[in-house]
Amino acid sequence: MNMNRRMSTGLRLPVLLPAIMLLCACQGIPANIPTDPTERVTIGDRVQIQRELTIPAQNASVILQHGRIVTGAADRFEASCRFVMKAGKNEPQMIAPDE
Repeated sequence: MNMNRRMSTGLRLPVLLPAIMLLCACQGIPANIPTDPTERVTIGDRVQIQRELTIPAQNASVILQHGRIVTGAADRFEASCRFVMKAGKNEPQMIAPDE
């Protein structure tokens, strides 16, 4: 009788292990991904810059998130936009308002 109990426990492990792995994997998926397609950025979308952007001296890019320049790492779960110049310069570079 003891042997049957071990077998049934051993048979449940291959079923439980993938189920536990699946549940743990779902923990890393952000819950705030837009489900409405009109809220997602797609190929052909345009970005409108409404004010002049300044790229600091010695840098070649600037990141915008929530309408502001980000001075560190952008939140990877929120929309952001990076404007990149060909090369950094010794003086600040300007990006004029445009589309």
